Parts: sequence; structure tokens; C-alpha cells
Amino acid sequence: MSNPVIRDIRSHVVAVAPGINWIFVKVETNDGLHGWGEATLEGKDRTALGAIEDLARSLIGLTVPHPIEAWHRHFRNAAWKGSALFTAMSAIDHALWDLLGKRLDAPVHELLGGPIRDRLHVYTWAGAEHDGALLAAEVERAHESYGFTHFKVAPLSSSYTLDRNALRAAVDELEAVAAKLPPNGKLAVEGHGRLLPAAAGELARAVAHLPVMFLEDLVNTDDDAAMRMLRDRTDLPLAAGEKRYTRSHAWPLIRDSLVDYLLVDLCHAGGITEVMRICAAAEPAGISVVPHNPNGPIGMAATLQVAAASPVVLAAESVHTRFPLLERLTGSPVVVEDGYVAIPTGPGLGVELDDDALAEMAGESADFPFPDDIAVPEGRL
Repeated sequence: MSNPVIRDIRSHVVAVAPGINWIFVKVETNDGLHGWGEATLEGKDRTALGAIEDLARSLIGLTVPHPIEAWHRHFRNAAWKGSALFTAMSAIDHALWDLLGKRLDAPVHELLGGPIRDRLHVYTWAGAEHDGALLAAEVERAHESYGFTHFKVAPLSSSYTLDRNALRAAVDELEAVAAKLPPNGKLAVEGHGRLLPAAAGELARAVAHLPVMFLEDLVNTDDDAAMRMLRDRTDLPLAAGEKRYTRSHAWPLIRDSLVDYLLVDLCHAGGITEVMRICAAAEPAGISVVPHNPNGPIGMAATLQVAAASPVVLAAESVHTRFPLLERLTGSPVVVEDGYVAIPTGPGLGVELDDDALAEMAGESADFPFPDDIAVPEGRL
């Protein structure tokens, strides 16, 4: 019997929120199997879709490659690289692992060496509002309804610097949320890269009395020098890496111990194949991996498969307000028990998308809703 051939590669855009879509990729073979991948790239839908089309031309009609072979043969030596290409590559990688698992009737984590855990700790967003009371109420609701214990908050409403009023507002917001955490709960403080190192250090000192899980992206995390300056200004755990692609781009954060938690994204960093390599690099450096994952059900499934097989994956991000969308797409609810979700054990990624739901939820490409308040800094010390 001849080896299966890739027959088609199709993309699906799903509307999630104003300006935010999920992108899914379906790789079909001539023997009737298919694999799912996710290429969500918020605000850059057309760019990601174009990159998927470019990759599809090089893959359709070929014998289905092993995911590791595909990475080296079709992706590693690409002439031009960047976020869109690596996002498209990640989706194809997910789909090839999904296909391989289905063909062998085994979950992907078995193909990665076998599971070391059967569940993963997840944390979620408290919300996007700058209202401590509303955020605190959402923390209570998410804990009672889903069992979440750890939450992320983005308290900054200014950029570059923090005057006394902005600093006090940020701390007040975090204190309101912290007051409603369960006994073992913690906070991730999200900065979205807004601050210069001096202001980031000031914020770190101001929140040191709170149960901080980590400080995430307080400074521009493409700037290794800024990361070093922040590292020198605080003893609180630091997290970054969601905008790093492949092991080469993530390596400086590992090599120079610029983070305690590496937040690589399975939909951007190179998929399952490359993130497993990143995990292997992080382990001897004593750095844990906490995947960035505000993505859809395929991104979540790929994250969980890597978490099952890698000892350095400590937890992962999720967005509980989007769980109804995940359930609608997959037909299965997301179950969180005491802050943990179970690792899927079905063949491949262990999750299927419903074609009818994809059609009903189809979305148009949209611009990411950047807040107006980050456009121009006031420049006040």
C-alpha cells in the first residue's frame, strides 16, 4: 500500500471577539484522514492566511511527512522568516502530529516520549476592565464556576513611565483582586510591554507585598537589555516569551536567565516540534515553561500534549470567558477542577472541530483593538 499523500489544506477563520479571530487549519490526506492545526495571529489574519497558502503550495501532493521531517525539509531553510510564517508553520506542525497520532491510534504525548502527568494547572484572566471591584467579582465567579485559583490582571493604563496616580491606581486594582483570591491563589501582573525598566522596577516594588505569581512583559520583551535591567531591579519572578519564535529566538531569555517562566506560544513558536526543543533547552537552565494560550481548542490541545510529555511545563494560560466558544466548536465542555484540566488521551491531539460550527462561527479578518491610551506617552515622571 502506498504512503498517504496530502490532498488539501484549508483554513477556517472563527469570530471570537471584536477585532479577534481564531484561525484553524485542516490538513487532509488521500486516505480519508485529517489533522487540525491552529494559526491564530490576532490582528494579522490576512498575513497568517497568506503564509498558510504559501506553505500549502509546497505541501499539497507530497507524501505526508513526519512533523520533524517537515520542519527541517520545508520550514527550517525558508528564505524569509517572521511571526506570520512561524505561526503558519506551527499550525501545519500541529496538524501533522494530529495526523500521525490518528494513524497510529495514539495521543501525541505518547509519540513525544510518554506522559509524565495526566493534568495541567491553568490560570485565567480576571478581565480587561480597570475596575478593581468588577475584576474581584469576576475572580470570585471564575473560582466558583470553574475552580480557577490563579488569575492574570493587566493594571496599566499608561505607557513608558508611571506617575504617582497611575502607580496607585494599578496597585489598588491588584489589591482589590488579591483580596478575593482563594487561599492558595496568586496573581500574574501583565504589562503588555508598556514600561521602561525604571518604571517597571517601581511597579515591582509596589506590588511585592501581594501574592504575585510572576510579572509578565512589564518591559519590551524584544529588548534583552531592558529585560536585564528589570531583572536587576526585582526579586519577583519574571515571565516573558510569547513573542519569541523558535529556539533561536527564545535562547537569549534562557541563556542569560532573563526569565523564571518562559511563555512560549504553541501557535507561534513553531508548534509542538519546536516547543519540545525549547523545553529541552530550558530544563538544564532551571527555567520553567508556562505556555501563552489565549487561543482556541487546537492551541489548547497542542499545549496540553506538550505539557504531558515535558517536565518543565508548569502551567498554562487560558481564558475562561471563551470556554463556551471552545465547547461550541468541539462539542465538549472545558472542565477545570481545583485549577487543573485533564490531558486529552484520544488519538492525535485528542480534539475534533465541528465543521458546521466552523461555518456558523465564520468571521472576517479584523484589526486588533489596540487601546487608545498606549498611542502617545505623556512623558511624566
